[in-house]
Amino acid sequence: MRFQKTFVVLTGLTIAVSAMGDDIIDFSSAVPKWSDDNMSGVAQMIETSIEGDAFIVCYQQTTGTNYVFAVNDSVTGELEDVAALSAMEIYGLAYSSSVERLAISFLDLQGVPKTILFGTDGLPMRTFSGTSMVAFDSSGVSMAVAGAGSPYVEVASLSTGESTRVFVCELPMTTPNSIAIATENDGSEGVVGAVGEMGSMTVWDLPTGDTLFTHFTVGDGDMVSIAFAPGCTYVGGGGEGEEAAFDADNATLSVFALPGSGEVTGQRVYHGELEQNIAEKIHFTASEEQLLVSGRTDSTLSVTAIDWREETTAPVQIVLDNGDTEAVNDFAFSVQEMVWATAGTNGVMAFVPETGSECPEDLDGNGVIDGGDLAQLLGEWQGSNAASDFDGNGIVDGADLSALLAAWGACGS
Repeated sequence: MRFQKTFVVLTGLTIAVSAMGDDIIDFSSAVPKWSDDNMSGVAQMIETSIEGDAFIVCYQQTTGTNYVFAVNDSVTGELEDVAALSAMEIYGLAYSSSVERLAISFLDLQGVPKTILFGTDGLPMRTFSGTSMVAFDSSGVSMAVAGAGSPYVEVASLSTGESTRVFVCELPMTTPNSIAIATENDGSEGVVGAVGEMGSMTVWDLPTGDTLFTHFTVGDGDMVSIAFAPGCTYVGGGGEGEEAAFDADNATLSVFALPGSGEVTGQRVYHGELEQNIAEKIHFTASEEQLLVSGRTDSTLSVTAIDWREETTAPVQIVLDNGDTEAVNDFAFSVQEMVWATAGTNGVMAFVPETGSECPEDLDGNGVIDGGDLAQLLGEWQGSNAASDFDGNGIVDGADLSALLAAWGACGS
């Protein structure tokens, strides 16, 4: 799918794994990786491609109903694809670079919620009416959609858009707040999950359609986010807070065992409180024990790194470009590249943990400081991209070129 430097006009509408740090404290010290403030509009939403090689960003234009979607390489920040859509509101995004699929959930200009799956040519493959949330599985085999006000979660083939299964949320979950899907072994194994009111969560086995477990606890606050751990061993759910065990103003995180965990399926193995008001997104890291949970502390975006087995937490550093004048609207994390990014009024800013930046001169992340890094630095000459500004003086200049040439060769050699 190539949208580079063009806008796709829709009918009736105008649209190599890096090692994880051993300690979650690594996330408390951010090193700038790259930034992009070249797109018009405000960056309202950001998601990671299922391969982790890109971030897809939704920009709201000044008209309010026109949105631009840009795809940035997660390592270099290079702009790869652009698309456009007219809508009243954008609800969700999902993107795969390997199978070349993009899905957007939105409220159209007639007030109808829908999700459109786009193919390799950038044209719609299928429209799912009445849906307001979408998720791709990490294998690029299946996708799931659901809608607020409906108990149904539909699974479809990512290659064709054809439906393969429909799941029904079990009481007390009358409608999901968030959904997730994960597959393994080319889609022969997998799970689908949904979370909703009263701390409810239901997880289904994708191949058989059987319910693996349903959980709810009277007194739990609503769950609003869900994610599966690597290997589909555990599932995490983020809540808005509860009155029973914790401060009702604080978000909660629960982790439940799946069949591959070696524990009792559906057992809640962790339940804890976070110092933020809501847990809007959950990202598992390369470890099934560690997660990043993004949400809000009052009106400010905050992200917590947590090791649920050790019951330890650390704040993920969110760096503002212009002091307190920038509004940060959303957060995304690439576990494959160990890069996190924020979207806000000043565009997109990407960071890596301090311990994950042994060779800042390796701009393209290939483990070698070579001609590719030199070309990228020269392409940003006299600019302000933080990733290439090694001495932090606010401009890419001769001092940064000297630093790159001095580091020439294999990273760490």
